[in-house]
Amino acid sequence: MKNHLKIWVFVFLLMSLLLGTTQSTTHAATSKRVLGTQFTNGLVSFVQNGKYGMMDKKEELS
Repeated sequence: MKNHLKIWVFVFLLMSLLLGTTQSTTHAATSKRVLGTQFTNGLVSFVQNGKYGMMDKKEELS
């Protein structure tokens, strides 16, 4: 009986971790769509005139 309980707890934790990561990526994708002018993918990038890139100190797309 204890083995079954351990298996169910392990499966529950695994599923909760998987569902948590899918919800966070979905939230990031929707916030990216809502903002429209910037997105983060490891580094912060910006959109200027429809082009993606990094901003330099003069706030121009490099």
